[in-house]
Amino acid sequence: MKRSLGLLLIFMLTASGCSKPEEKLAGIWTSSEVKGFTAEFNKDHTGVTSTPIPGHGGGASTQSAKTPFKWTISKDGKIKITEDKTEFSGILAGKKLELEINGAKVVLGKIK
Repeated sequence: MKRSLGLLLIFMLTASGCSKPEEKLAGIWTSSEVKGFTAEFNKDHTGVTSTPIPGHGGGASTQSAKTPFKWTISKDGKIKITEDKTEFSGILAGKKLELEINGAKVVLGKIK
């Protein structure tokens, strides 16, 4: 009986630690540098970014521009994002998503 419980425990720990990269990426990510920016990665390899639109005189606005995208991720955490005809690349490093956008490095953190 103890042996069966031990094997079950080892199996459960192994299974819980082996989540797919897709599962780690799926969710809502935000930037600490761009207030109000979010990127939502869906499990079906689609997503949408939400970028705040400046209001009158450059003030804050409640409106945001939404841009759909498609994404892929390899087993080693390399990500490719396609918006229309533009492609971005990045890497998933723990709870940070590091993207290369127009020569600049953008770091996103997962909130959900």
